[in-house]
Amino acid sequence: MVKIGLNRKRLFKSRKLRGRIILYIIIAVVSIIAALVTGGLLSSRKIAIRKFSIEYANLPSSFEGYKIAHLSDYHKGIYAHENNKELIDKIIDIKPDIIVLTGDIIDKNSIDIDGITSLCNELIDIAQILWVKGNNFYKADKKLQTQLEKNLDELGVIALINSTYEISNKDESILFCGIDDPEKLYESRELPGEYIKKATEKIIKRNLEKLNDKADNDIGFKILLSHRFTSYELFPEYNYSLALAGHSHGGQIKLPGGFDLIGYDFSLFPEIKSGYNNVVELPLIICSGLGISNIQV
Repeated sequence: MVKIGLNRKRLFKSRKLRGRIILYIIIAVVSIIAALVTGGLLSSRKIAIRKFSIEYANLPSSFEGYKIAHLSDYHKGIYAHENNKELIDKIIDIKPDIIVLTGDIIDKNSIDIDGITSLCNELIDIAQILWVKGNNFYKADKKLQTQLEKNLDELGVIALINSTYEISNKDESILFCGIDDPEKLYESRELPGEYIKKATEKIIKRNLEKLNDKADNDIGFKILLSHRFTSYELFPEYNYSLALAGHSHGGQIKLPGGFDLIGYDFSLFPEIKSGYNNVVELPLIICSGLGISNIQV
């Protein structure tokens, strides 16, 4: 009788201990997730400068050391306070030869364009600005779209909508080529995801063909500007020396140190990630972006 009582007591203690261990594990997991989310939200407000130096055999000699400041996905302009001062100061320090904006410079839910207009007004005094449109641009209010294009055009900011822009120096040239975003053709219509994916690939290929037809074949060094990088396999077919894109926002989850854990499409350990990628000897640089879209913090 005594032995049975002791066994029951031990069993009760064992279950109690096991329950505590499970509770501690749950608390630890929740704490880690909360810390990662908090850290992610805080880091999203920090401006990180990533520098890439690429050597080319086909780069015209007069463009040696040419600097491109690449910005993307301004969206709701979380840096717009104090007239984007921190962001502008960092770009001044870089001393770029040209500034490129690879899409989504406004958000689909934007209620004004003051932040991006003010930013471009300051940046145009630093260097020439080129921009391409993104999916959020075409989802935004139509009046805002029209007004933003007007504002940027008046500032001298050049839109590359399936078009090219030549930079010349000492009788040598390089060519910037910008493709329009596929969202223009279906905009905010509700379509099946698989249909949108296939349609997007076809439109991007068609836009690349348009660009190829317009490009000056005598200029051997071409730089592609595209909001989306999702059809990156097509880029090397058109003899670009460099491709710059945005759209990914650095993926869904990025671990400390900048390691991409889950990509923008929820793929685990994405092959193509933010930063530098090599696509069949074509450097593809994806900007993580400046802003936020669906979650406002």
